[in-house]
Amino acid sequence: MRFGVEKLSNPFRVKTEPSSGPSYFEASGSRTILKKGEFQSPNYVKSRKGWRVNSEGEAEFQKVHIGSQLITLAPGDSLQAAIDDLSLGDGGHIFLQAGTYNILNTVNLKSSIQIEGENKSTTIIDFGSASRQFKATGTSIYTTGTITSIANGVTVTGSGTLWLANVTADHQFFIANRWYKIASITSDTTLVLAEGYAGGATFPGAAYRAVKIIKDIEFKELTIQNSTTNALDLDDCRDITFDGVQFITNNKGVVADNCSELIFNEIIIVSSTSNGLELNTCGFSNANSLSTPSNGGHGVVFNDFRIGSFFACSSDSNTGDGYNLTSCSVLNLNIESSSNGGQGIELVSGNTGINIVDGFIESNTSDGIKLTASSDRTIISRNHIIANGAYGVNIFASTCDSPLVIGCIFDNNTSGAINNSGTNTLIRSNIGAADSP
Repeated sequence: MRFGVEKLSNPFRVKTEPSSGPSYFEASGSRTILKKGEFQSPNYVKSRKGWRVNSEGEAEFQKVHIGSQLITLAPGDSLQAAIDDLSLGDGGHIFLQAGTYNILNTVNLKSSIQIEGENKSTTIIDFGSASRQFKATGTSIYTTGTITSIANGVTVTGSGTLWLANVTADHQFFIANRWYKIASITSDTTLVLAEGYAGGATFPGAAYRAVKIIKDIEFKELTIQNSTTNALDLDDCRDITFDGVQFITNNKGVVADNCSELIFNEIIIVSSTSNGLELNTCGFSNANSLSTPSNGGHGVVFNDFRIGSFFACSSDSNTGDGYNLTSCSVLNLNIESSSNGGQGIELVSGNTGINIVDGFIESNTSDGIKLTASSDRTIISRNHIIANGAYGVNIFASTCDSPLVIGCIFDNNTSGAINNSGTNTLIRSNIGAADSP
């Protein structure tokens, strides 16, 4: 028996006929001879296109997805239609071929969707300089009452709550900047978490949210541009991953509210007309190689953020601050922040346990690092703080309790190395600044 592919008309078809000869593939008047038992797609190019299986059992495919659906789109195809189709099942993967995708309406994201381009240089999502965006919004929000306690890490007791009628196991529970799965609702004032509580709330009287969240979304190898609003707007979301994505010339690149487990890896947010990245009431999130240059507001805004690390990140040449923090806790910054129009880093107020370590803070118009008010137990260690337009470190108010400045290098800051108006400040072993007290 002979197996082959014969171009009788377009498209190709497989034919069989009695023979012991080799199989073959024929196109455009030429013939490519394959060994007996081998098969390949008409568009096969080694290591680039198509697929091939040989008689030794060796196979080559360009993309293999097992256990999930894959939809491949070309420019002009509907991204929203693909998302809606995948959401009818258990989600899946959308692969965007190279080209520019002109988006004419807001794209509403659903859970368990991965959107991947060929690479961020060639796969472009363009919102056409209009008020369009990617948007993910949780539903069935319930916030009535407060939390009086969480016992044994899982048993939640509420006050003034009516959970039996308003919350299900399809909701997740948000408290102290993190989402938790719900195992069961046992009464109007008692529910059981499926994940152990990680702390952070003050009882009794802690606020909470119960929401059917959007979760498990990934963006990879894309450029997202030209939105006159937030290019990506996340509300009540969890487990969102960005890998190799550029946000260019939007009003704001990414804005997240009430989100946890956000991962940023090799991300650029550039030339926004306002802030680059905003994280509001978020937590348990990390960034590696996040760059936010040349934005019209602050590079990164943290507002009520709890627990995270930003490693090898930079925020340069923004109109406002490089990094702007309010009411944050347990946040590690290993960053560069240079040539910004405000401070390199400003701790506005209400911050606790911020670590600024191994950074490079240079040539900002105002202070390199400013503790404006009520920022306690701040550690500033092993940073290069050079040529800023005011102080290198400005501990501005007595409400800044127990700051530590240790092992930094100061040079050529216009107003001096350190201004210390804080309480219980410790300054030790710096180059270019005297020890205190």
